[in-house]
Amino acid sequence: MQTIEVSDDIVFAYTDSGLPPKDDYLTVIVLHGHTFHSGTFRRMTDAARGLGYRLIVPNRRLYPGSTPYTPTEIAALQPGTSLEIYTHTLEQQGLYLLEFVDGVTQVHGLENVAVAGWSSGALFLTLIAGAIAQVPEEVRSRLKVHVRALILWDPASVMHGFAMPSTGDWQTPLFDERLSPAARIHTFTEWVTGYFPHPALESRRFESIILAPVPNPPRVRTMKDATPEEFAGMVDLSAADRGDSSVGDETFWPTTRALTQRILFRKEVRNLWGARASFAMIYGEASVVNVIWAVWQIEAMGEKSGMPMKVKKIPGANHFPMIDDILSLFEAINSCVED
Repeated sequence: MQTIEVSDDIVFAYTDSGLPPKDDYLTVIVLHGHTFHSGTFRRMTDAARGLGYRLIVPNRRLYPGSTPYTPTEIAALQPGTSLEIYTHTLEQQGLYLLEFVDGVTQVHGLENVAVAGWSSGALFLTLIAGAIAQVPEEVRSRLKVHVRALILWDPASVMHGFAMPSTGDWQTPLFDERLSPAARIHTFTEWVTGYFPHPALESRRFESIILAPVPNPPRVRTMKDATPEEFAGMVDLSAADRGDSSVGDETFWPTTRALTQRILFRKEVRNLWGARASFAMIYGEASVVNVIWAVWQIEAMGEKSGMPMKVKKIPGANHFPMIDDILSLFEAINSCVED
């Protein structure tokens, strides 16, 4: 892994697929999600050059090779902190990541860049979008030239403050306290990597979303036959308790929802990014309930604001197209860039 240092001595480690065998290529910078770090994108990284793309995946703070949160930052992101301190700390993470985007663009001479945030990383992508107002004009000018798209990819409802309607006795396995900690991880992994044949997504009716794995799913879940070594190379289970889970705590939902609205659907923010940068969202049509619900809420926000996002559905894909549907994923990202 390579590293880049940004302000306040913060270091981000990242993987880079390298130069494709052509001059006119798109670089995709992806922010990973909760637990699953840059190692999750290894197959996508290996495939990128052959498909004509460059893929760069930084590890967010708390994950291998990157600077962990300070004790002060960890405390600021815990339930019970003041919302002002929580918001300031979150926005600071967006600024650090925006500095990473600018830094890696300069170091590698990148011309055309799409920045995507996957799963929980979609909140950090949102924070990057808002941080454009905090950087000097010199940095802003560079970003306006090179960044062609800001993409929410399979956003997680809990990270954007979207409470779901009642699901009866069902809970997201990672937060189901009826399960032991070990059982939560196992059950969550089987659930989040599954395929869900939602029957009527166009209805935007919660009742049409399948919550739990079904018998005889349309495809075998991702990584079903992964070796323990392969799985270990994708995850860091310790990051959750060191600050990554608390960011999406229910007490912060009104704040993260307001941030999503204020950043993504504010004319001043979009103007700062310039006309070349599209605000977009992609998702797998067979992804988990938390993703489908978040997509619908964000779509509704865009419609209400009069500033809709480009939305691209990946047919048949679940939450892990970076493993199972790499070509379709790159094509979806590329469609967010094309005018």
